[in-house]
This record gives sequence, structure tokens and C-alpha cells, in this order.
Amino acid sequence: MIGVGDFKTTDRVRELVNEVLDSGRLSYGPKCKELESTFAGLHSSNHGVLSNSGTSSLQVALQAMKELHGWKDGAEVLVPAITFVATINIVLHNRMVPVLVDVEPDYYGMDVSKLWRGLPDKVQPLILREKGWYLMRPKRLKWDCQRAQI
Repeated sequence: MIGVGDFKTTDRVRELVNEVLDSGRLSYGPKCKELESTFAGLHSSNHGVLSNSGTSSLQVALQAMKELHGWKDGAEVLVPAITFVATINIVLHNRMVPVLVDVEPDYYGMDVSKLWRGLPDKVQPLILREKGWYLMRPKRLKWDCQRAQI
């Protein structure tokens, strides 16, 4: 049977949640900083950034890449045609233009054979957002992107 809304916890989880509740702070605070620091350390990085959702993470990542690489407003971003709406929204929120690319019927990832047909000159980045467990062909895509200098 598939449960709906079921939830099980441990005494340790309750202890940590109560610690946050007792602190009087439900937004960004010491536990968030601790998670960022621990996550960064696990990934041999100097910094970690906590966000409230995958959408927020994509938004910050694209904005950072835009600034780092000097991408201009209106630059076109390749996005899989089958994706969650947030993937397109973050492109729009960064004042960039999403360009939908057909997907492979077996993988539901960007179809690299269709990727370069009629590719606009203004394309800067591409977003690889996969659906569930379906994987695209990353080695081929990496080679194609290097060849096109994206």
C-alpha cells in the first residue's frame, strides 16, 4: 500500500527540530550556517549556499554564472523541451530567453542530434535538467558544447 502523508521520525530528529523551535528563529540561523559549512566541507569547497527549493538553487546558479561569464540580458539559454516549469522561469527571471530543445524519446534528455539545428548565435549557457531517473548522453553533449564553444 502506498501511504499518503505518512511520516515517521526519531527522537534525534525531534531533538534537533525542538532546538530550532526553542531558538525563536525559523528562518536563516545557526543551523542553516552549520549545514552550509558541513556541505561545503564534504565537497571540498570554501562555501555552501542553502536555499529553500530547487528553483531557488537554479535561480542563484544561473545568476552567478551570468555575472561570472558576462552573459547579457537577452542571451538565449538551451533548455530541454520536457522539464519542470521552474527551469524556464529562472531563465526568464534572469532576463534571458529560453530556447527549447527536443528530447530523446528513450532518455527524455536533450536530443544532441537536434541541439545544433538552427542554433541562435546568442546562445550562452544550457541547462541540463533531467526528468527522474532518465539520463541523457553527457559525454556526447560535452563534446558538442566544447565544439560550439558554449
